[in-house]
Amino acid sequence: LLTPSSSSKSLYQQAKEQQPYVAVALGAIFLLTGLFFEISERLFMAGAVSVSAQVVEIEAQESDNNVVFRPVLEITKKNGATHRYKGNRWVSPNPHTKGETVPAWYVPESGQVVTQGFIDHSFLMGRLCAVFGFGALAWGSFKLWQNRLPPFAS
Repeated sequence: LLTPSSSSKSLYQQAKEQQPYVAVALGAIFLLTGLFFEISERLFMAGAVSVSAQVVEIEAQESDNNVVFRPVLEITKKNGATHRYKGNRWVSPNPHTKGETVPAWYVPESGQVVTQGFIDHSFLMGRLCAVFGFGALAWGSFKLWQNRLPPFAS
């Protein structure tokens, strides 16, 4: 890591030498985060049933310096009973409107209902993290490999 020394290397040069290590570390973190998003949503969908949900209410609350929203969803079960669900996913901007019918996923065991829009957003975020992570990991690994080679003699 960066250490003050009386050697001829400047602080800039020391920082430049550390870039591949930082890229590999951050790339691995972002890649794993992206894979977590992807896998967790796929596991959720594997245990869920595709349904149509009606947005019966939109709740809003103040966040740091923004307003975030969550839909209150209602579905009709196979036995005709209605099930209302307030999720724990708050987002901005508001993805739904009151009265709208949206595709969703329902887990009968837990009663959880998540709209397809939220699932798609998680997939998008996961894929962006994974692509960025893979790119940083590949670049950092290449630079580390390149730095290990002897200079080309002409």
